[in-house]
Amino acid sequence: MKRYSFNVVEQVVLQPDYQEYRAARIEVTDNKLQDDNPFPEIYEAFVMLPEPFFSKFVELFDLQESDVMPKIIWNYKEKE
Repeated sequence: MKRYSFNVVEQVVLQPDYQEYRAARIEVTDNKLQDDNPFPEIYEAFVMLPEPFFSKFVELFDLQESDVMPKIIWNYKEKE
């Protein structure tokens, strides 16, 4: 099993100044189990990209598993 699972939960409506961008709220599941917590942790994260890149991001990550956490995801804090 890959470390991270992604699920695009909701696409966000942006202000008119940012019409060429798309944004989404994403659930990120961290499948790395800790000794003190045997269950995956689920985080809420956000992404905002220009339209062509956003479409590619959704194609690559929505409902997928990955060992990579994209740097473009906002508000995700990994425990140390």
